[in-house]
Amino acid sequence: MARIDGGVVQLEVQPFIDSGHTLVPLRFIGEALDLAVTWQAETRTVVLSGADKSVVLQVGQSQALTNGQAVSLPVPARISHGRTMVPLRFISEALGAKVDFDTATKLITITVELGAGTPPVARFSLSRPVILPGEKVEVWDESFHPDGVSIVQRTWHGLAPVYERAGRYEITLRVKDANGNWSEPYTRELIVNTPPVVRFRTDKPEYKIGQPVQYINESYDPDGHELMYRWTNRQPAFFEAGEHRVILEAWDPLGGRDSYELTVRVSEEVHYTPTEYYLLYGEPKKVIPLEYQVLDYPILEPAVEIKQRTLLKSNSPEEIPSVGLLYRDTVAGSARLMLHHVNKTGQELKIYVLAHNPATAPVTVTLTRQGLARPSAAILHQGREQLVRFFGPHTPKTIVIPPGKTENLLADLSAYTIKPGFCVSGLFDLVTSGPVEFSFVAVRPEMDPVAAFQELPVLAPDGQHVRGTFPGADRRITIPAPLARPNARLVLGDLKYDPPMAGIDALTGREVLNIGNYGAIYELVFEGVETGTAVLLNPRGGVYCGAVTVNGLIWETPVEGYLLPQRQAVILQRVYFPRQLRLEYSPPPGSYLPVNILLVELPENKETG
Repeated sequence: MARIDGGVVQLEVQPFIDSGHTLVPLRFIGEALDLAVTWQAETRTVVLSGADKSVVLQVGQSQALTNGQAVSLPVPARISHGRTMVPLRFISEALGAKVDFDTATKLITITVELGAGTPPVARFSLSRPVILPGEKVEVWDESFHPDGVSIVQRTWHGLAPVYERAGRYEITLRVKDANGNWSEPYTRELIVNTPPVVRFRTDKPEYKIGQPVQYINESYDPDGHELMYRWTNRQPAFFEAGEHRVILEAWDPLGGRDSYELTVRVSEEVHYTPTEYYLLYGEPKKVIPLEYQVLDYPILEPAVEIKQRTLLKSNSPEEIPSVGLLYRDTVAGSARLMLHHVNKTGQELKIYVLAHNPATAPVTVTLTRQGLARPSAAILHQGREQLVRFFGPHTPKTIVIPPGKTENLLADLSAYTIKPGFCVSGLFDLVTSGPVEFSFVAVRPEMDPVAAFQELPVLAPDGQHVRGTFPGADRRITIPAPLARPNARLVLGDLKYDPPMAGIDALTGREVLNIGNYGAIYELVFEGVETGTAVLLNPRGGVYCGAVTVNGLIWETPVEGYLLPQRQAVILQRVYFPRQLRLEYSPPPGSYLPVNILLVELPENKETG
């Protein structure tokens, strides 16, 4: 009889003693321990196999193989009543089982030490992952052993009866089984947090249409955390009578949140119209509504001073159909290069501006200002990016071109690979010490532009956009103080009050007009704007997105989004005391012209009297 893991079974062949060693039936014990037993009659070999055990034993031999390792038997295995009998001690050594033999009762007890090398698994759950300070958290131990071995010890770290202070706490558990194996640590996060309290109010119980609303935020966090806020419908003023729901939500860093809703009541009485309100309180650089009939304002027609700078404009064909030469001409002295093209080849392109020295002596090209917009499909916004960079600070860069040599002038431009459908746009001021031939070329990324540009086909203009060489690309317009009064307007980029520059397409020899004067730089000097005047930029021809400078500061027009024509504007300056105002303006590529620079009388401020 044998007892295996607590169960009693009868043996078909009784154990016996040989040379002082007890022999037991191998097949029965192996199968009882879930091992497959195979008898190979030719070689009188028994093979036992399991998930992690392999035993090969030959009758009559004093050695066996256990998991490929030789194991000595105190006496050879033998056959008795058709069963292979092996020494009892071999069971312990080969199968990892604890074996006891009671000589009095002839009872064999075999206990398999399951999980001797398998560690337990630590697990637990929390009654709630987020609790309040001072609150007790319940922990449920869910640890286990894959083989059912008893867990005899638990070690906790970070577990406290209560947590008085807000914060994030890590609770870690390790467990030990009866075989002495420790589990890997198991950690869960406990958040101790008091949610924020969100409240706000307004400075008045009721408002008029267009009256400024002051929101007083009275929210706080009991744990002292800094809060993040999100408002819904928090309008600085409401322009429709009725009730308006305003919602404030707040979050703390630990995930606590709260919200509060308030109804703002607005009467039928008008305090400000939308234009009056935004003229007084609208943020500079942002879009404001414009309800005034500004075309009734008188047009300022001050004198225009033309400065000698030559513009090389590469803008036709605006949509590049294939590789080729976009534009080429030779200039000397002060020059400006402008390019604006869309890749319509269906393949990737690179665009280069190559500078060739046709003389017998070296020539220098000094770049003084650069405005390159990154390739993008958002063509309208590229005009703003180009001008923001052009008007920004610059460090002059000089390139020396040896006689008869050609250099890549704009490394930043040629570093871009332009995807199909993407546009590239740039504006560059430079000074040369002598004549330099500039070539604008579009090539495949793998092509060498310097080697290929002389052989490239000349791309024909598209008949809608303009390329050419134009003298007088810098203009200074001075508005004397007596003229800088509201309500008046300065018109830029039309055909009458700001005539287009006349030039030559050097590739065809045809006379061309730069409609809109794209690529020109205007310096607008208002010698003294009257007190109580708002200076606005208002597009008239179509959607608009650009940038100017206002007394040396870059002013996006607008800073986000774009302007719709006629009924929208951007505030450039509010004048509360007489002062000179200097603007620097250039028509942004991708936008529509003309534009008006408006001088508008500020409405009476009813809050200050």
